[in-house]
Amino acid sequence: MQVGTSLVINLQEKTYDIDLDEDLILPIVANFDGVVTQINAYQGTPMVKSGDVVKRGQVLIAPYVMVDGERKEMRARGEVIASIFIKGQVIFNENGTELVRSGNCVTIKEMEFFGTTFKAKHKEMNFSKYEIEKSSEIICKNMPICFKIITTRYYELVEQQVTKTFEQEREFLIKKSRYQAYENLQSDFNVVEEQTDIVLAGDNYYITTYLKVNMDIGAYNYEGNI
Repeated sequence: MQVGTSLVINLQEKTYDIDLDEDLILPIVANFDGVVTQINAYQGTPMVKSGDVVKRGQVLIAPYVMVDGERKEMRARGEVIASIFIKGQVIFNENGTELVRSGNCVTIKEMEFFGTTFKAKHKEMNFSKYEIEKSSEIICKNMPICFKIITTRYYELVEQQVTKTFEQEREFLIKKSRYQAYENLQSDFNVVEEQTDIVLAGDNYYITTYLKVNMDIGAYNYEGNI
């Protein structure tokens, strides 16, 4: 059973000078690895083009434009649509034990705001073996003030004796890998392609489902963090 948490943050009320915030010279950077499919730069200079492979943290739209040979700095604005891959994987061994999720999960949520991290109250994670899944969501992206919610899920793993052959378990394992892939998927992602690969390496079968999704991967870089 998944253990939920609620985000509880106490912030002192503060009035922000919008004009001052508008003067912040910020680039738009990638918050995922991916392949660019479309870029719309409303303000600033595009640093990538359609078809480029980009890495997390790479500058996508620089915070300046060139006017008559002179560099004019400004806050970058725009969107960069890219194809990214989200995966789910299970490992199967006919001759021993396998690690499976017990059903216990601890979810930890954090908020990044101007380089400062605020942690929510949550249940302590004391699993001896676990899988980690992490996702992030930009709130008010491309707005004068924005922040990021980071969700980390710890899934407890337990050993289970293998009693069936791979062929007997094949369809179940494929469904399980697909389930894990979609579990990692955020609701606003648009799945454009799905593929499941099965690889035998030594005594282990690796069943991996890849989801190709298109999304805006751009985010502001506050104090070196995305």
